[in-house]
Amino acid sequence: MSSTTEEQLELELFKEPQNTFSKHLNIKGNERILFSAKFGMGKTTFLKHYFDLPENKKKYNVIHLFPVNYSVATNEDIFRYIKYDIILEMILAGMPVEDIELTLSDTLLYILPQHIDTLIITLITMLGLAGKDVSETAGVIPAIITAGKELKEKVERKHKEIESTNSDAKQLLEYVDTLSKREGSIFEYDLVTEIIAKTLGDLKESSDERKESVLIIDDLDRIDPDHAFRILNVFAAHFDYRNRQLSNNKFGFDKVIFVCDIDNIRNIFKAKHGPDVDFNGYSDKFYSKKIYFYDNFSAYTDWVKKKLSFVEMIDESGQYAPLRISSFLYQEDLFSILSAFLAYKLIDLRNVDKWEGGKLHYSKTERVNNVVINSDQYPIIIVIKFLVEIKGSVSMLLELLNQLQGKSLSIQDLQLEKLCVNLIILILKIQTGLNGTEPLYYDLKGTKVRLSYGVGNSFNNFTPAQTTVKTTVFAPLGVPDIQKRYEYRDDDLVTLLIEALSILRHVRIL
Repeated sequence: MSSTTEEQLELELFKEPQNTFSKHLNIKGNERILFSAKFGMGKTTFLKHYFDLPENKKKYNVIHLFPVNYSVATNEDIFRYIKYDIILEMILAGMPVEDIELTLSDTLLYILPQHIDTLIITLITMLGLAGKDVSETAGVIPAIITAGKELKEKVERKHKEIESTNSDAKQLLEYVDTLSKREGSIFEYDLVTEIIAKTLGDLKESSDERKESVLIIDDLDRIDPDHAFRILNVFAAHFDYRNRQLSNNKFGFDKVIFVCDIDNIRNIFKAKHGPDVDFNGYSDKFYSKKIYFYDNFSAYTDWVKKKLSFVEMIDESGQYAPLRISSFLYQEDLFSILSAFLAYKLIDLRNVDKWEGGKLHYSKTERVNNVVINSDQYPIIIVIKFLVEIKGSVSMLLELLNQLQGKSLSIQDLQLEKLCVNLIILILKIQTGLNGTEPLYYDLKGTKVRLSYGVGNSFNNFTPAQTTVKTTVFAPLGVPDIQKRYEYRDDDLVTLLIEALSILRHVRIL
């Protein structure tokens, strides 16, 4: 797929949520935002797209963090990593971190001369621990060293001034020192906190455009629960502290965006504290106004269809030319099932993205014992293979289908009947060879159904495009409801897909 086509698809995908998120972001006083959606639904992709828009680049300075990449032990304080990661991102973004002016009121001055060298070494070490790519940060280390040396000289001069003051001032600084060592508390104001706050403040004052600073903390529900709640609690505690000097947010960011699936956070919270503990009362401090639920289903479904239409179907024998899914006669069968998966968020952007310029290999003919199965006659096999490739394995697809049981699939009745009939005939073809005459009989979850193809037709030469197959509820001769038409249900399709998957795996077609 060309980059132009990719950009067009992305613009179509994000058009609607772009408008709704802008309105949410610009609500007066909306300083803390909880951005929620299921895993894999494109939260990160959307936020990157949104803040990369030219009009938004002029309005915001964005620091985007991914704590899931940190190499942090369970008993370590993840907030320390957050602070150093912010500093590293500032340096990578070219923000003037080295232009910091320190004053006597800075809480770090009393202990800084003893720890400045350690700070520089720690910053360099954090490049790896914060999950930064080496190629990304190659030019950062010299900048850290230079900034650190200049900062050390300034601090030492200030420290000499402090030493010449009276003992009361020294006692005050000792008390501040004690508080500052409580890293991550609402009172902590160590060197890194000072650098972040000063840089953001100076950057805002020096900019003609007066950009707002935005901190995005992504994938909160994918990290250790203790670490996730530690991050949330520190930001919430800062909001509770009414003597804030910088802003309503930690470090002085104008906006902080927490990205997660709020349902996951709720489940983790209740597993940790018990089902009767009030989560809503606990979580409402994590956002200023209301949770922003990222939902883009209709555009997302269209995007998935367009994206997958570029996948090529390759016959393994090499006798047939490659065929794109967009030319596959039964693509609607495929997309009707995919739409049901998408509706319940059981497949995601990550599943689909791997098909960028991808290929689906299949055999035009399959042989099971003495039975030959042609994919032209049974294209439902290709549909199933495609679904397996998207999920990654038969087992993963079976797990997904089990989650769909009992749910409404929103598939039109005729489409549902066609899919079910095709699956029943495929299953019976593999099991019996279909060498006999019609009708066919199949036990569908305790209900015996009878499939008839019409006078003169044979299921052995069944054509899936034809819709002349009639399904009735089987009953012995003389029973009045022998011709009662069977109405296929959503659960029938799920059951038949599970059965077909299991059989195809058993005979090694999958």
